[in-house]
Amino acid sequence: MRKLRAFVKGHPHALVFPSRLNTPLRESNVLRHALHPALKALGLRKAGMHAFRHGCNRRWELAGVNPAVLRQQMGHSSHEMTAGYTGEIPIEQVRKAIGQLNCDPKQFEAVA
Repeated sequence: MRKLRAFVKGHPHALVFPSRLNTPLRESNVLRHALHPALKALGLRKAGMHAFRHGCNRRWELAGVNPAVLRQQMGHSSHEMTAGYTGEIPIEQVRKAIGQLNCDPKQFEAVA
């Protein structure tokens, strides 16, 4: 995350993952050549790009972002819709599981 933050700070309008022609990548290519092989290597089931929204939503929740702000940022029309994404696993169980990982807990904080 530190490297990504440094890159974005130094290149605010650059694409993080550009194509060979320096254009945005197509979703199908990202899935086929990057995301799905990474998920397979990690032993996780295939997921699409929408899974990033779920992950982002959960990371912001873990970081303590105000629920109203979270709902607005996700573009949800109601608290119930946001709760559908965040409430699958009780937040305390998620925090406990992350606490057991051998990694820097700061990597799970929301990117400012």
